[in-house]
Amino acid sequence: MLSRSHTRLIRQWTMIFCVLAIAGICFGTLMPMPFDRTPPKVSFIDGIRFISFEPTCARDVIGNVMMFVPAGVIFWATAATWVRRAWATTAAIAAAGILSFGIEWAQVFIPGRYPSAIDICTNMFGALVGATLVNILTQILAAIIRRLAASPMRIESPDKATSMTLTIRL
Repeated sequence: MLSRSHTRLIRQWTMIFCVLAIAGICFGTLMPMPFDRTPPKVSFIDGIRFISFEPTCARDVIGNVMMFVPAGVIFWATAATWVRRAWATTAAIAAAGILSFGIEWAQVFIPGRYPSAIDICTNMFGALVGATLVNILTQILAAIIRRLAASPMRIESPDKATSMTLTIRL
């Protein structure tokens, strides 16, 4: 079991990585593009009407999924330090959905950006892939550690005259 100071340190670092991931995603998705699209002259609340539901190209879909796979890993790791691990995947997907919705809504007002509901879905799918991968990997690693801790290791000298049993305690 981790001490309180170790738990606090892990929480701090995962939050730092989470904030950096969000900043990187926002930087990459909210930069104005040199296209001819001009933003509509509506209030921020009315901007939701301009999020399109038209399908996009395969390259855009793959890019949106791949961009949120690392975010899903980081969101899962951050959520796992605050809530039960069983809820960490759900929390990671919800965080990705909220972030993606906010980005798409903001893109309505940025020149050259085309907001799409399909992007929200593909971003959430990418977060699901990342959260699922890290969840499976942590379960495998935990099983390996439990197995090593449960079985004592026997170390013998080359001449078989001396031997020693080593037990790992976690």
